[in-house]
Amino acid sequence: MKKCLCVLLAALAALSPAFCQKEGKTIPPEVFYLLPEFSQGTIYFQGKTPVVGLLNICAIDGSVRFKDETGQERVVVNDGTLSGATIGDVSFQFRDGNFVRMYPLNRETSLAVERKVDLMDDVKVGAFGMETRTAAITEYGSFSTGDGRIYELNQVKDSSFRMTETATLYTGGKFVNFNKKNCQKAFPDHADEIDAWFKKYRSASQAGVPAVLEACQSWGQ
Repeated sequence: MKKCLCVLLAALAALSPAFCQKEGKTIPPEVFYLLPEFSQGTIYFQGKTPVVGLLNICAIDGSVRFKDETGQERVVVNDGTLSGATIGDVSFQFRDGNFVRMYPLNRETSLAVERKVDLMDDVKVGAFGMETRTAAITEYGSFSTGDGRIYELNQVKDSSFRMTETATLYTGGKFVNFNKKNCQKAFPDHADEIDAWFKKYRSASQAGVPAVLEACQSWGQ
C-alpha cells in the first residue's frame, strides 16, 4: 500500500504545473499588477474593434486597468468577448476567466504563466459605482474579487496577500502540462538536457516558475 501511494504521489508531481507562492502584509505594485508599470497596449475582443490605451492588468480580479485622460485608474469590463491583450512587448491570453502571460520560446511554443493574488484581510465592503464610457469600457471606483465582497481600489493595496503563480506550456495551439514528455516533444533538440533537469528537480512545482522559465528559455534557443 505504501509503495502504491509513493508511486501515485510521484506521478501527480510529474504532471503538476510549475508553481511558486509569495505572501506579504502589503501588496507591492509588482504583485498587484502583472507588469511593473502602465504602458501603451491593445485589448482584443472577439468580433469587436480592439481598444488602445495606457494599460496594465490587476492580479487580484484579473481585470485590465487603464488610465483615462485625467490619469485616473479605470477598469475594462469583460462582456464575454475579451480574448487577450498586448501591453508594451508583452502578450497575454485570456483563459478560464484570467489573463495568462505568454513567454515566447520558439515559433510553436511559449511558457504560459498565470498569477493569482488572494486577499488575506477581512476588508470592509465598500460602495460600488460605475459610469459607462464606451461599449467595452466601464468606470469603477471599487471592484469585486468574485467572492461576494467589494474592495476600494486604494484599500486593497494595504491588505495582506498570498500570491501564487503557475506555469504551463502552450504548444501546437493548446495548453499542456509542464512535464518531461511534453517538454521533450516541444524541444526535441534538447531531450538530454530536459531529462537531466527533471532528474534534478522532483517536480516542476519544486523548481518554481523562475527556474522553469530560465530552463525553457535555454531549451527554446
